[in-house]
This record gives sequence, C-alpha cells and structure tokens, in this order.
Amino acid sequence: MNKRIPHLTTLPQAAFVCEAVRFAWQPHWRFIALLAAMLPLTFAAGFWQLDRAEQKRDMIAAQAHAIRLPAIPLDSLAAPENYRRVWVEGRWTDALFLLDNRTRAGRVGYEVLGILRAANLPPVLVNRGWVAAGADRAALPTIQMPAGPQRIAGQLYRSPSKPLVLAPQTWADSWPERLQAIDFALLEARLGERLYPAVLRMEPTAPGAYQATWPLPRARPAMHTGYAVQWFAIGATLLVLAVFANSNLWEWAQHRRRNPK
Repeated sequence: MNKRIPHLTTLPQAAFVCEAVRFAWQPHWRFIALLAAMLPLTFAAGFWQLDRAEQKRDMIAAQAHAIRLPAIPLDSLAAPENYRRVWVEGRWTDALFLLDNRTRAGRVGYEVLGILRAANLPPVLVNRGWVAAGADRAALPTIQMPAGPQRIAGQLYRSPSKPLVLAPQTWADSWPERLQAIDFALLEARLGERLYPAVLRMEPTAPGAYQATWPLPRARPAMHTGYAVQWFAIGATLLVLAVFANSNLWEWAQHRRRNPK
C-alpha cells in the first residue's frame, strides 16, 4: 500500500536586510577646543620656518654678492656691512689677542687678533688668521708683528648672536692675551677705548696674514623647509584625527567596504 507522501513546501530563504549607514557628525567639543588651540600654532610655525628659509636664501645671495664686489676704503662705509670687502691703512699697536680653541683640518689652534690704528677711524680689530697650538698649552705661539705703515685688505664680519663662553674672561695683563670669544664690550674694557664695530678678516695675501681662509657659514635653507613640512604634516594629522573623532567616518567607511553597491 502506497503511503501518501506529504507535500513538502520549501521555506522562503531568510532575508537579511542591512540598514544603510549614513555619514554623520558627532561633535566632541573638548577635541574641537584642543584642535582650535593647536592648529593655528602648527601652521604658524610652518609658515615661520618657510620665512626663515627665505631669509637664509637672501643672506647667502647677499654674502655672495658682497664678496664679488671690489674692495673699497673702510672709511667710505657709513656702517659696517657683513662680508663687504674693504681695505684700510694704519699701523699695528702692541695689543694682541689669541682667540682660543679654533680648529683647522682637525688641529687645535688660535686665531690671531691685532689692533690696527687708522687715521680717520676708531682702532680696527683685525683677524690675521689661524696658527696651530703647541703641545704645551701654557706656551703661547710667537706672533710676528709687521712694522711700519700697513695696507690691510679683507672682509668685514660681526656675528649676529652673542658669543657663548663657558667661564668668565680673565686677563693676564700682558700681550698676547688669550681670548675665549670676540666680545667687543670686553675688548674695549681691556683696551680702554672704543673699537670699530666689526672685525676685519684679512685676505690670505695681505701682509702679516697667517692661515686666513674664511668659509661662509652653513645657512642651510633646506633645513628650515624640512621643519616647515613637519609642522604642516602635524597640522594635517590633527585635522584627520578631528574628522574621525567627531564623526562616524570609520563606521561609514567599513560599511561601504562591506557593501560596495
């Protein structure tokens, strides 16, 4: 006897409805307050570094231009100009300073600083170049002083920053004096008179010069440009974090990835 097989009905497949996720802002006011405080600082620092880079490029161009100019009489300048080539006539005084801890090619030595007395100018501090130090630091090198009238040519230079010294300057009250850094106030106090307000760095061929080569300082505008990029990157990172912290962007992006259509 055949048994009747009941009619099997197919159950409908379960329908999974995924509710769409919409992008929405969810403000967190503490983070927004922090962003409002930090973002102007990062971008201001970035633009300041770009301005510094431009200043360094202008300085390098000005130095190169000044060095190419012909030498002029020092007393014709209204004010000292860094790296300007000049010449001056005068006689050496007995005053002599040895600027300590100057290195050339890995060797320690001194830069020789003399005082040239000119007719129409205050006494001029002249850097005659570098000499090596001996094995005995207590024994100072012997410096030759050319006699008679001198015509000295070179570059003017004065550092824009105050010299850094590790200990107070002391004097031996005899020539030559050992000097830690060029500080015009200290030198004028030791000499008892005002000096021309810049150092004359002698040209290598000038009479009485020692190793008188003067490389230009490393201005490195690219360094400031790199710092600017870092500050702008920090600002951009804060903006991205602010978007994620104050919205459902992460949830929305995950939903879009799982449901591309």
